[in-house]
Amino acid sequence: MTPGANRTSQGDTPGGVAPAPPFAPPDPSVLTKFIRWIERFDTQHARNWGRLYNADPEAATCEAMFWGVLSDCGATVEPNADLAGKRKAPDFVCHKDGRKFYVEVTCIRIETATEHSALPPVFTEGARNYHHLNDAIFAEVTAKTPQCSNLDAPCVLAVGTFHYHASVSCIRKTFVEWLLTGETNISWYFDPRRGEAVGESFQSTNFRSAAFLRPSPLIGVEPARKPISALVAAGFGCNPPHVFGVIHPHPVREFVPNLLDLIPFCRVKYDIANASITTEWTRDPEPGEDD
Repeated sequence: MTPGANRTSQGDTPGGVAPAPPFAPPDPSVLTKFIRWIERFDTQHARNWGRLYNADPEAATCEAMFWGVLSDCGATVEPNADLAGKRKAPDFVCHKDGRKFYVEVTCIRIETATEHSALPPVFTEGARNYHHLNDAIFAEVTAKTPQCSNLDAPCVLAVGTFHYHASVSCIRKTFVEWLLTGETNISWYFDPRRGEAVGESFQSTNFRSAAFLRPSPLIGVEPARKPISALVAAGFGCNPPHVFGVIHPHPVREFVPNLLDLIPFCRVKYDIANASITTEWTRDPEPGEDD
């Protein structure tokens, strides 16, 4: 089952809002089901979402798409915005299997994804050099950490994009692993007396754009941004969407990845004494594909 695949027919948005060019949802039918859901609650929730859709259709549609993913995973989802406007709160509160968790949604807009990846936003044939989106994702993690703080349950940060080529090429297994380990490099030990590299090559990292770890001058590596229990990255620009998760190794509150069982999650393990870091997945993130 593909996350976000359980959809109904298209309908009108609150106030008759239509997507502003050049953005159009890859699966417009998601909006009908989402609107029917949100209108079951306090009407202020629907009005707030309608205003967001009018001002920023990518961000509003990203909320709807992640609501679909959460629902497809069997979670009971309710809006969680503070209607009084006194504090910033996660977008959704979810329940499943007797457990509660929050989800805060944020969107890497198509223009931003184009700048970071150097890829065209729509399908274009031909090979090209490109860069991952991890710096942009890391910026969202940093910005959203305060909003995920001081909660009574784990908080998942959900980051999505509707950029086609970034969804296809940047939301992939290796780059998602780098969200835990940082971007890796090929390294050698250098002997200054001989003036040359010695020994076998190995992978190293300085934890650039690592969501949940950072260098420590005392112990080598330490946890960071602990209020976020897990991160989900989604490329909604392709069909089916690419959706992957990563788990914080030492969060304030632990998130159980089986609660979102349609999403493959990656964990990180690090050994300070042996200066090693490894990753493992809850299940194969790209079945049938080579690494």
